[in-house]
Amino acid sequence: MPTYLPPSRTEAGEFDIARFNKLYAKVYSRFAPGTPDEESLCNEVIVALWHCRTFHAKAQVLGHQLKSLPKSEPNAALAAEHRTAQRQAKIQKNFAWRRRQKFFTMKTERENRERELQAAA
Repeated sequence: MPTYLPPSRTEAGEFDIARFNKLYAKVYSRFAPGTPDEESLCNEVIVALWHCRTFHAKAQVLGHQLKSLPKSEPNAALAAEHRTAQRQAKIQKNFAWRRRQKFFTMKTERENRERELQAAA
């Protein structure tokens, strides 16, 4: 069965699967979600970070292609695709950051409630 990683619709290679699993393990160990809601937010952060990395890599490749073109042959389509990839990477990074903030706010509230219950007991 083929494995697909976001945002790709093509089959993922072993290298991409290993990189995604490494990112997944790193974020999960850092966040340590304790509830299903926290786990859902953690998953959203992981996917957003993966999107960000993918779009950033695509933007770098397109940027190198643009630099390698002769100055006499500007390629408007390639330049537009490069700007779009850069913009998408920034959007995904901002989304991951907002989800991360929401996650830690939720986790702090949960931990504070648990402390209050322990203090009352």
